[in-house]
Amino acid sequence: MRFAQSLILIGIVLLGISLLTVLWLRASANELVRLRAPAVESSLRARIGLQRSLASLRGWVALGDPRFKYERSDAWKQGIERAIADLKNLHTSWPAEIDGEKLSILERSLRDLKESQWWVEDVAQTEGNNRSLVIARRFVEPIARPLRRTAQALRNAVMIADDTTRRKFSESANRLVDGHLAAEGSLAQFLATGNRSLRSQFLIDVASVEGALSTLQPLEDSSQIAPYVRFFKREWPVYRRFALDAADARIAPDANVAVYLMTTETVPLTDRVRTMLAEIAERQLARMHEGSRFVHRAGTTAIILSVVLIVLHAILAYLLAHRRAEQITRPVIRLSAATRELASGVLTEDLPITTDDELGLLTAAFNKMRVNLARSQAALRTAHEKMTEELDQAADYVQSSLPERLSHKDADLQTDWHYIASSQLGGDLFNYYALDDHRTVIYLLDVSGHGIGSSLLSVSAHDTIRRHTLPNVRFDRPREVLAGLNAAFPMDENHGKFFTIWYGVYDARNRELTFATAGHHEAILIEPQDGYETRIAALGMPNFMIGLVPEADFSESTHRIAPGSRLYVFSDGAFEVRRKKTGMLGLEGLRSIILDADAVTSESRLEQILNSIRSFQQASDFEDDYSMIEITFC
Repeated sequence: MRFAQSLILIGIVLLGISLLTVLWLRASANELVRLRAPAVESSLRARIGLQRSLASLRGWVALGDPRFKYERSDAWKQGIERAIADLKNLHTSWPAEIDGEKLSILERSLRDLKESQWWVEDVAQTEGNNRSLVIARRFVEPIARPLRRTAQALRNAVMIADDTTRRKFSESANRLVDGHLAAEGSLAQFLATGNRSLRSQFLIDVASVEGALSTLQPLEDSSQIAPYVRFFKREWPVYRRFALDAADARIAPDANVAVYLMTTETVPLTDRVRTMLAEIAERQLARMHEGSRFVHRAGTTAIILSVVLIVLHAILAYLLAHRRAEQITRPVIRLSAATRELASGVLTEDLPITTDDELGLLTAAFNKMRVNLARSQAALRTAHEKMTEELDQAADYVQSSLPERLSHKDADLQTDWHYIASSQLGGDLFNYYALDDHRTVIYLLDVSGHGIGSSLLSVSAHDTIRRHTLPNVRFDRPREVLAGLNAAFPMDENHGKFFTIWYGVYDARNRELTFATAGHHEAILIEPQDGYETRIAALGMPNFMIGLVPEADFSESTHRIAPGSRLYVFSDGAFEVRRKKTGMLGLEGLRSIILDADAVTSESRLEQILNSIRSFQQASDFEDDYSMIEITFC
C-alpha cells in the first residue's frame, strides 16, 4: 500500500511537473502567436509600404502619371499607417516588449517623411521644377525661330546675288546656317539628356556661328544681304546668353528641384525609418527564434517526462499521461513537419485540427496560410501565362505586319528581308508597297527602347504610313512624310519615346530614288560598274529624330539608280553588335560584310550577311531587333 501510495505520489509529482511544463509551453506558443509574429508582420508591412511610396513618388517625378499619386497615398493609408497603428496597439498590450520611446521617434520620423514626400510630389510636375526647360521654352525658342528663318533667308539671298557677292559670302552664309542649326540641335539634346559632351559640342557650334558672323561684312551695294546680317548680329548675342543660361541651369545640382529634394531629404529619411523598422523586426525575430527554441526544448522535456511516467507507471501513465502527451506533442511535431514540407513546396493538403485550444488555432492559421500561399502561387502562374500569351500574340501581330517578298522577274524591283526579334518586344518595323503604277515606297523605322510601349508606337507609326492618314502630306515626298510624322508623334505625348526612320520613294520611269532620314543611319547602295567592279554609296541625311524637336525641318535627296543595283536598308541591331575583345562591329564592319556577300552570285546573300554578323558576335541571339531589307533594282 505504501509502495503504491509512494508510487502514486511520485506519479502525481511528475504529472504536476509535466502539467506545469505543458502550461508554460502553451503560454510561450501563445506569446509567439499573439505578439512576436504580429510585431514582425507589422514591421514588414510598414517597410513594404515605405518601398511602395518611394517607388510611386519616383514614378510620379519621372513620368507624371496621376496613378502614381494614388498609389503613394494608398501605400501610406493601407500600408504604413495601418502597420504603425498595429504596432502601437501591441505596445499598449505589451509595453515591456515594444520600446515606446523608439516607437515615438519612429512616428515623428514618419511625419517628417510624409511631409517631405508631399513637397516632392507637389513640386515635381510644376513648370518651375526644371529651370533649364523653362528658360529654353520662354526665352531661347522665341529667339531661335526668327534666327533660323533669317539664316535661311540669308543663304537664299546669297545664292541669288551677283557672282561677286556670291563668291564672297556663300561659304560664310552656309557656315552661319549650318552652325546655327547644329547649335540648336546640340542644345536641345543636351537639355534632354544632360550629356556634358553635348554641352561642349554646343559651345563649339556657337563659336562656329560667331566665326561665320565675323567674316560677313556686306558690301555697300549688297542691300539684299545687309539687313539679314544686321538682324542676326543684333539677335545672336541675346540667343547665346539665354542658351548658355539654360545649359548652366541643366548641370546645376538643383536642376530638377523634385529630384534634388528627393535625393537630399526624402531618401535619407526613408532609409532612417527603414532602419528603425528593421531594428524592431530583428528584435522581435530574435525573441521569436529564442522562444521557438525554448518551446522546442520544453517539448522535448515533456516527452522525456512522459517516457518516465510510462516506465514508472505503465497502466497509470497510459491512462493519465500518454494520451495527454500525444494530444500535445503530435500536433506540434505534425505542425513542424508540415512547415518544412510547406517550405519545400510539397504540402498540398490541410492538417487535421484535433484540438480546440491554441494549438488548434495555430493549426487553423497554418492551414489558412497554406491555402492563401497556394492561391497566390496559382495567381502568379496564371498571370505569367497570360502575359506570355499576350506578348506572343503581340509578336505574331508584328510579324504579320511585315510585307511579302517580291520575286517576280518582270517586276521593277525584287525584294528579300530578314527580321529577327530580340528576347522582348522591340520597335523595328518596315514595309514597301506600290504608291502607284510606277512608284514604290520603301521605309524602315526603329522606336527607342524595348517592351510593349515601343512596340505599340512602332505599330502605330507603321499603320499611319501605310494607311496614308497624315493630313496634308504627299507620300511621294519624303520630307513631307517625316514632317507629318514629327507632328503626329511628339515625344512628350509618347512617354519620352522617339523613333528613327529611313523613307524613300523609287520612280521606275526615271530610275530615281528620292529619300530622307530622321535620325536613322544611312542605307547602303551597291552599284555595278564596268567589268567586275562595284561602287558603294551611303544614302542618308542629317535630320533630327521623329518626335524630338517640334517643327523640325527635314531635307531630302535624290539618287539615280543603275540597273542591277542593290539597296540595303537596316536597323541599328545589324551593326551595334559586340564582341568581347574586338568591340563593336559598327557601320564600317557591316559595310564590309555586305560587300563580301554581294560579290557572291547567290540567292542567299542575306543569309550570308546574317551568318557573318553572328560569327562576329559569337552568338545566335541579338540583344536588339535585327531588321534588314534587300532591294534589287531590275
